[in-house]
Order: sequence, then structure tokens, then C-alpha cells
Amino acid sequence: MGEKIHDLQVHHNLGEKSQNATKAQSAKATMTTKELQQPVFLHLNNGKEDISGSCQVTYTVSEDAVLKTKDLHSCIRPKFGFRSINKASQIIFGVLWQPTSKTHYSVEGSLIKTALSEESHTISLILKSAVGVNITSRQHLELVTQKPGSKELPGKSLRDALAAVLGKPQLIHILRNFLKTLAKKKRKMDLSKASTTWRFCNLVQMLRNAKKKDILLLLKEAPEGMVSFYVEAAVAAQSTASLTALAEFLDFGNKKQVPLLEKFLYATAFSPRPSKELLHLVLEIKLRIETLVQELKTTSKDSEKVIYLLSLKNALLPSSIPTLLHYAEEGSAATSATALSALQRYSTQHISDTVKKAMKRIFHEVRRPYPKISRLAAAEILLDNDPSPMDFTNTLLATREIDPEMSRFLLSKIQGILHSHHHSTRQLIKDVLKDPRINNYYFLSAGLGSSTSFCRPLAVTSDTLSTFGLELLFSDFGLLRKSSTSFNILSHGHQLQAAQVAIEAKGFEGLLGGGSLADDEEEFMAGMSAVLLDVQLRPVVFFEGYTDLMSKFLMSSGEPTSVVKGNVLLMDHQQAIPLQSGLQTVITLQGGLGLDVSADINVNLWEQELKTGIKTRGALTIDFQAELDAPFFQATVKSQTGAEMATNFNTAAKLSGSPVLMCLQLTEEQVSYREIFMVSESSANHSATIRKRRQNTIPGREVPLHQANSEMCKILLSEAMGQ
Repeated sequence: MGEKIHDLQVHHNLGEKSQNATKAQSAKATMTTKELQQPVFLHLNNGKEDISGSCQVTYTVSEDAVLKTKDLHSCIRPKFGFRSINKASQIIFGVLWQPTSKTHYSVEGSLIKTALSEESHTISLILKSAVGVNITSRQHLELVTQKPGSKELPGKSLRDALAAVLGKPQLIHILRNFLKTLAKKKRKMDLSKASTTWRFCNLVQMLRNAKKKDILLLLKEAPEGMVSFYVEAAVAAQSTASLTALAEFLDFGNKKQVPLLEKFLYATAFSPRPSKELLHLVLEIKLRIETLVQELKTTSKDSEKVIYLLSLKNALLPSSIPTLLHYAEEGSAATSATALSALQRYSTQHISDTVKKAMKRIFHEVRRPYPKISRLAAAEILLDNDPSPMDFTNTLLATREIDPEMSRFLLSKIQGILHSHHHSTRQLIKDVLKDPRINNYYFLSAGLGSSTSFCRPLAVTSDTLSTFGLELLFSDFGLLRKSSTSFNILSHGHQLQAAQVAIEAKGFEGLLGGGSLADDEEEFMAGMSAVLLDVQLRPVVFFEGYTDLMSKFLMSSGEPTSVVKGNVLLMDHQQAIPLQSGLQTVITLQGGLGLDVSADINVNLWEQELKTGIKTRGALTIDFQAELDAPFFQATVKSQTGAEMATNFNTAAKLSGSPVLMCLQLTEEQVSYREIFMVSESSANHSATIRKRRQNTIPGREVPLHQANSEMCKILLSEAMGQ
């Protein structure tokens, strides 16, 4: 037997920035003949299947040679590992595997003289292709002599035969005592720190190997402030033991456990690969669509209807569309807006002609008046889902008839589509605007008002475009009716809404002497809703009604309201790559997100000032590892990345003047990240480890919004300095 070489390489770009990537750093772990002087067992299975499994193979035959090309993507073999099945996780947070396999045979008659097998595997993160691993395996076999071999090993199966010559592994259980100790520890958890996210990911790995009674003990004896942390980790672990422990620990009839139940449901919704066992556990608490729809029909409270509609929004089932259409057209202001926000999440294939006709009736107020937010949502559904030229033309013409703020918002939305190269409606709008009777100042001038909608890039890499979107809708009185900030990730043709936070306020005009209330502002309130990774979270109501405002104003602790706080396993992937030599490499990817979003609203009735603030703090960790483990050689390459970031969105309004002055400010705090890159290999002959690390910071900055906002901020600042 001639030389065998296995080459395990990792490519990793430390500290990649938007358009100024540093030089990629790589290392190599190589096995040569010296490490291979060990017994080799060849297992022939009817000549039809090798270590790769049952694969589609192409043979190219010439007079004295054969080229065998194997399609490794087609191979069928026993299941091992797991990957994301959640669509968002799969297309953004998954891995890309690019394999090749070729074997060259030289033949003499019916005898194979030599065989040279070469295969390569490139595995990289979809989100950041600079982090990945290259695996190259080559085997060269040459017929030197022929002589009788050793006698056969006895045994009914391959496992029995190997057991006669190989030692049996011994398992050591060390988790139980560790989990007992962990349950009693009190930790101060700062979810915006990478260290907390690493701790969460490590706990997930431990729970996957723990027994049910040990996990249950951890949940029952944990300090109050740590229970939710352990619940999130148990959901992410998704072992039979962890889910069984959760089923026994969680009491869905216990009102005291409501916060924990929400944590459990959110962790389930964010799971990158929800198992059948996890889904069965959710269904055990009767969260069936039929139950939600029935509760929606029987309740008389708008606040409860909104919660049920948001549940249908998260489920995103096509069968829910008729129910959502009913409440969009016939519901109250709150339920109509909520149902329309749910319809906005559906893909174009589900926005039928029936849906489009209903959207036209709402936007053009065919049957009855509708709130501004509902009308604009209906118009956006029409614009985003293959509108006909006539639908777009009628929407554009209507901007001359609606109030200035709605008109300005809708026109800025259309301008945004024209400037977006990936929007499906862009070409249709360009075609319609070729008509000079429509494409003129009369129809396209923004006119009066401050409302706007725009999107700006935040960060650009070779794989990913991160964007920040801002939508501002003002009332005719000049107050901010609704603000929506969103962060989106575009990667390899796919888009994911990473986060969206919206603050809504209505009824202030009547409170501040601005005249009679509009039809859609009959109720004085302020609230907030958030979407994280395409999952709608429970909305937060700051106050509802003047009495509620005064009580909260007088009894306020000054602390912001928590919107969402927790840990999420974003990436969870394990894959075995069998090499033609019979060795196997295991690829493991785990990524965690710790998030803390809080919001605050402050109304000063004496000074007639309104201030709002949204603070988003988070940490992201990625652990990417490739490991080759054989009895005579071990090689591991590992990349660990951790980043901490924070953004603040603040508004300040002076209500005493006319028009009302409002200043918006979006700031990104300093981003810190740390990366560790390690290669280790060991055998009977040598042992070596290469470790490199880098940490860096990106300075904070204030994100420019629009010129009108800058001018109002200057006026407010000068007034404050004058006082």
C-alpha cells in the first residue's frame, strides 16, 4: 500500500469589516504515512456501497483507465447530526457544503493496477463565508505484489469481528454533580455580554448529555432569576430528557408561571430545528389554530382579540387568511391594524385576487372609513405583491385626495421601491411612470407633511447586506402617530427581518387642545410592539386613557419597560463528512444570541414635551468546529467569534408650538468583537496546537436620517440652550 494523505484546512477571516477585509488566515493539519502504520480493516458490502453511502456515480471509461465521479450531494446513508429546518435559520444562519469526489483507476485487462482517489469539501457559513473549513483527502493505492492474506476474523457481523481486536470505550458520567452545583449558583445575568451567551451555548451542550432527573433538579432548585435562563437552554437542547423535564416542570394552569411559559413559547418559536417532540409538547397546551380562532370569535375585549390575531400572525397558515380578512375589513381600529400587519407577512403566492380586492376596499374606503394605519397597510400590501399597472396608478392618483401626511408617507414608500434593486414591483412602477401624464410634479411632489419611509445600509460584506429601515407617520397636528424601526439581513438572495420595533401613540391632539379627535384616534394611548427574527412578540401598553397616564406618571419608577430579554440558539448544525479513506470528519456549528430590548416613554404635561426611547443591546457568538477523530490521529480546527453591540432610537417632541417640533436620533454604540482561531493535532508521534486571537472595536456613530429631521433637531437644541 502506498502513501495516504489527509489534509484538513480551515480558512478564517479575522475581523472582517464592510469593504476592507483583512488577509485570510489559515492553518493545516496533515496526516502522512508515519501516522498510518496501524491495522486497516476493509469492509466489502456486495461491492455496491462505500463509506459515503449509496450515491449517484458517473464512470468515464477509456482503453486503460476509468474515471469515477461521485455526486456526494446525492448520497443516502444512515442519518447523523442535524441541520436547521426553520426557513429563516436555514437560509441565513446555515452552512454551505460544496463537495467533490473523483477516483482515477489504471487498469490492465480486468486487473486494477493503481487507484488515486481525491476529494475535497468546502464548508462555510452562509452569513460569513470567510469563516469555514476546507477538507482534502487523497489516497493512492498501487498493486505491488500478490500473496495470501491473514486468516479471517471470526464473528457474525463486522461489529463482532472488530470487538475481538479493539478495546471497548468506557463512559464516564460527570454531569450530575456539576448540574447540582449549577442549580445552587446565583449569577447576575447581563444578556448583552458575549460571556453570558457563551455560557448559554455551553449549557445547551451539557443538557444534551444530561438525564431527565438531573435537568428537572436544575429547573426546580434554580434561583428565581436563573429559571428562565435554564428553560431557554432546555428548549434549545431538544433532547428527549430535556423536553420530558420541561413537560413535568411547566404547569400551564399556574398563573405564577406565565412569564416562564412565554419564555418557553418564544424559545420554541425561535428554534432553528424544532423537533417532533417539541411540537407535541406545544400542542399539549391546546395551542391549536382552531382553539385560537374560537377564542377570537367569543371574546368581546379588543385587547384579547389583538393577542389572538398576533398568534395567527406568527402561525402564518394560509387557512387563517379568511379570518384575517374579516377582521381587517370589519374589525375595530386596533383589530383591523393587527390583522393587516399579519397579512403583510404572507408571501405573494398567498395574496390572491380576493385579498387584493379587500385591500382596495380598505385603502379607498369603499364601505366605511378606516384608520390611517390600516389604509396605509392595505396600500403596502397592494404595492408589495405584484400589483397590476391599474392598481398602482389608482394608488398613486389617490395620493392627491388623502391627507398630506398619508400622501407624503405613501409617496416616500414608492420612491423607496424605485431605489431598491431587489423589490419585485420596481420594474412595473418604472414602466407606469414612463407615461408623462402620471410622472409629473403634480402627482409625485411630496407636498406638505413630515411623514417618511426609507431604508439605509448599515453594513456590507461580500455575503451580507444589513439595512436599517425607518417609517414615521405623523398626525395632521404634527405629532408622531407611529414610528417603526427595522433591521433586515439580506444574504444570497434571501431576506430576514432580524428585528422591528414600533411605537404607536394616539389621542394626544385632544389632550393638548388640538381640536376634535380623528376617527382613528378616539382612544388616548401609547404602546409598543416588537418583532424578532420574524416572530411577533407580545405588545407592550405604556398607558391607555388619561387616568392610566396620570397614575403611571405619578408612580413611575423611571425604569424603562422590558420588551424582550432572553437567549436564542440561532445556529445549530452538525454534519458528518465520511472520507473515501474510511475516516470521518464531523462539522459542528452553534451560534447564540443574547438580547435585551427596553423602551421608555415620558410625557411632561406641564412642559408639553413627549420623549420616547428604544434601547437594543445584544451579543452574538458563533462556534464553528471541524474534527477528525481516529484511533491513531486526532485533528481539530475551531473558530470562535463573539460580538457585542447596542443601538438607541430616541425621539423628543415639543408640543407647545405650531407646528409641533420633533427630533429623532438613532445612534449605534461602540461594537466590540473578539475572535479566537485554533488548530490542534495529536498522534502517537507528536502533539501540536496553534492558537491565534484578535479583538477589536468599531467606534459608535449617529446614523443620519433625513434633512427635515436634522433641521428640527437644531431648532430644539437651540431652544434648549437658550433656556
